[in-house]
Amino acid sequence: MWACASTPEDEPTAGSSAAVDAATSDSAAGATDAATSAPDAVADTTSAADTGGPVIVDSGGAQPDTKTAVADTGGTTADTASTPVDAGPKDSSTAVGRLYGGAYNEETPALAVFPDGSALLAGYTESAGAGDWDMVAIRTDACGKPTWTRTYGSAGKDEARGVAAVSDGGAWLVGSTDGFGGGTEAYIVRIDASGAPKFAHVHGGSSFDAAVGVAATSDQGAIVVAKTYSFGPGTPSSHNLLALRVDAAGKLVWGTAFGGAEDGDAGFAVVALSDEAGKTDGFAFAGATESFGIKDDDFWVMKLDAAGKHLWSNAYGGTLDDEARGLTATSAGGLAVVGFSRGFGAVEEDVLVLGLDGAGKVQWSTRLGTDGEERAYGVAESQGSLFVVGRSDGFGSGDDGFLARIDGKGSLAWA
Repeated sequence: MWACASTPEDEPTAGSSAAVDAATSDSAAGATDAATSAPDAVADTTSAADTGGPVIVDSGGAQPDTKTAVADTGGTTADTASTPVDAGPKDSSTAVGRLYGGAYNEETPALAVFPDGSALLAGYTESAGAGDWDMVAIRTDACGKPTWTRTYGSAGKDEARGVAAVSDGGAWLVGSTDGFGGGTEAYIVRIDASGAPKFAHVHGGSSFDAAVGVAATSDQGAIVVAKTYSFGPGTPSSHNLLALRVDAAGKLVWGTAFGGAEDGDAGFAVVALSDEAGKTDGFAFAGATESFGIKDDDFWVMKLDAAGKHLWSNAYGGTLDDEARGLTATSAGGLAVVGFSRGFGAVEEDVLVLGLDGAGKVQWSTRLGTDGEERAYGVAESQGSLFVVGRSDGFGSGDDGFLARIDGKGSLAWA
């Protein structure tokens, strides 16, 4: 366990000159933690609706789940080696909660946490680096203070959408680049514990390909989920889920596209599954499908074995749009999947959480929402409970982040 000490000068209130100055500073020493400005109203509210119950239609066997029905492009994905530009340390400062940035735009949609409580944020920056946008990684200590910041990329646009911690203290960064020849391609960078790049590889075809999520494997390789307009049925006018397995050196082991005949099938999250000895023995993906569900987009969850062989895939949803954005393996041997739904009584969009067994069968489902719009983007399990994160515009003016806790049977503990 770790403890974080704070001093009054580390905590400017929202709107104060100290907070504004900290937000534009490039000095790590200027990092501030404005706990008083964090929106706590969501945590105190009881207005989030928990409908409980089996509201989800599981199309199950209605979706073809054979390898011939789900397109498999095999290992045709191109693997092009590249060397990222490392711009070196550029630590930024914080203002509200903790903000990290420079004079222009930054976004860090990906997060990995290490056993010592330190964290790695990944995304893109327009304030530093070699090109228009560069992939950025920010390492913090357990209290959120930045220890280093590095950028990686080309003269074009490069960004990270996923990050996974590795047991040696380093990490995998995945996203997209348009700066290493061709168009936009999946970009995979491996860094060490200090942020120095070990290697980078570009994977793609003749059209748009972008990695959106990654999980580390027990052999220090990685499994990557991407959106592809280059591989699988219907491309390049529609897109498919692309799964890439890479070894510890970043070399492509296999690449497989999955999709159907409709306009779009996509994956947004991936987890590596392990046997009792801790060895990676399969992978689970979550996303959205128009090809295999009931109507419009539906939750789409798929499981592969360690060699990329399709084991099963199911669509879950109703007659309106439902999209899965995050998943985690549970201690019960199943999966928890989160996203959002426009059906099942939602006024706009509600958070949808599914508990699945190891074969993909629905064990429980929970809907959380207000009269506004709620979306969930991530989920993690701790001590038998699920923690769901996302955004809501139903608790005040504009969008706010939210955190909800759900027990192992799908009942809302708090939000």
